[in-house]
Amino acid sequence: MKILHYALGFQKYGGGGLTKYCMDLMTEQKRQGDEVFMLWPGRMKKKAEVRIVKRKNEAGFGSFELVNPMPVALLRGIKEIEPFICPTDKSVYVSFFKENHFDVIHLHTLMGLPKEFLEAAKELHIKSVFTSHDFFGLCPRVNLLYHGSCCAYDKNCTGCAECNRNAISLDKIRMQQSGLYRTLKKSRILNKLKKYHNKPLQMPEKDTDITKTDNSEKSKRYVTLRNYYLEMFHLVTKLHFNSTTTEKIYRDFQVNTYGKTISITHGDITDARKKREYGDKIRLGYLGPASYRKGFFVLKEVLDSLQDSYKDRFELHLYSRNQSECDYIVEHKPYDYSEMPQVMDSIDMLVLPSICRETFGFTVLEALSYGVPVMINKNVGARDLVEDYKSGIIFEATPEDMKVKLQEVLDVTGYECLYM
Repeated sequence: MKILHYALGFQKYGGGGLTKYCMDLMTEQKRQGDEVFMLWPGRMKKKAEVRIVKRKNEAGFGSFELVNPMPVALLRGIKEIEPFICPTDKSVYVSFFKENHFDVIHLHTLMGLPKEFLEAAKELHIKSVFTSHDFFGLCPRVNLLYHGSCCAYDKNCTGCAECNRNAISLDKIRMQQSGLYRTLKKSRILNKLKKYHNKPLQMPEKDTDITKTDNSEKSKRYVTLRNYYLEMFHLVTKLHFNSTTTEKIYRDFQVNTYGKTISITHGDITDARKKREYGDKIRLGYLGPASYRKGFFVLKEVLDSLQDSYKDRFELHLYSRNQSECDYIVEHKPYDYSEMPQVMDSIDMLVLPSICRETFGFTVLEALSYGVPVMINKNVGARDLVEDYKSGIIFEATPEDMKVKLQEVLDVTGYECLYM
């Protein structure tokens, strides 16, 4: 079988669960004898035509660059809508498919991809599957967050203009899709610049009235943007939802294409469970970035409130860069995947307090593979694994319920919940 994957690029240019899953799946397909290729969104040039260019193989896979794709905004939002929905030359994709004779297309995101790509595939009867790694297409900011709170599924997009007002410009997107940027994107200088420019996108604006709506022409354009991507979802042959949470959200947005929910994994996860011993102090673990959308500051607020009653009963082991100084926080440098055994040995329970809705969450599966129980917000898609295997605690998406569940763990009788 000849398989074309569409993703944001190969692993040497970026990380994250989407890239890890895609690369491991491609590796397994190649092992089974399939011909495997990746198409990725590349350089954007002003007033230039769309092209698909064959590049040298990467990691043993065929590589195609989509030159002059749609803009790729990642988590930074969309301010200028027209460039994301402007028509492109469908004949480019028809010719590409006819020249390469792919049997199936596996989409891992819609970022950078024009609707005409899927129209051409459907006209040529090439089957396609989309894996729901994120909520791009439903939400311009990807994570369905609105000023630090879960978006209330506003189908009319009346809050989108306000939510995306700090989105980066088209010129900056062009710069970030340049070949030079792809080469340097992991450098220390660029990481500092990204942290500075992304700060307005991470901080919740608590003084903003999140109930206010905007019925201006600009907000109506966000409806047009969403409808553009809904049409793309309906051109896909089948949808692969990686959690029941994800499927429910997509269905809520009227994505009615046939699909199925199947949990995902990656190639480095093995059964590493072992008998664990617990001391008098519970070592909670937090592995994500210290950001609002991942729930770090809500978790810290809850743990601060437990300090007086449970002093010296818990530690928070933080594997992230953080500016907070607390007696109960034990800071570790960000880890490489090869260090995962040591990370899991350093904690008794993994906490995922994400405010945003997450389609899955590999850290849950990784913790369970080491026999580490998890405390997980119901917003996280990997809650399916916790429910199915009774391997942790699920709390409601409120600080109050998180506090109650943490108290149960910290109470003497609560230690029983760790022995699973």
